[in-house]
Amino acid sequence: MNNFNKVLLVSFFIVLAAMNPRGSSGERLRKIPFKDWPQVNFENIRVLVANQPVLAQQGFAGAAAEEMKNTLMIFPNLPEGVVFTNTDQGWGAVSKNLQIVYFDKSFRILKTDIMAAVTGYSKAPPGAVIAIEGLPRTNRTRVKRK
Repeated sequence: MNNFNKVLLVSFFIVLAAMNPRGSSGERLRKIPFKDWPQVNFENIRVLVANQPVLAQQGFAGAAAEEMKNTLMIFPNLPEGVVFTNTDQGWGAVSKNLQIVYFDKSFRILKTDIMAAVTGYSKAPPGAVIAIEGLPRTNRTRVKRK
């Protein structure tokens, strides 16, 4: 391995350690209860709005299966190329498969993924500005795993 690759590898691990959401002591992040999120409630569905970075980063992480039932989460104003993950980022992993749908500014569907519980991930396609996440209607076999 040449010196450049060694420096690049070390830099990667330093950045990764600096981004550790649990901090140096490994503590859990404070979860914001869904009752405190901006939301709209209909007869059989709750729509949570992840309109702040802290809410978007938490998402369904660490939520009990019952909390996820009949709940959709909207992520407005997506940054270009954002990656969603079901892995533990400090709040706990996402315990169920999730379906995510990406929309452009005209609300055209650009991409739909099913992310596997605990290990799943999905990257927003170019032009995506809004995403909606929730439990899939059926248990599909094609899931994105890390």
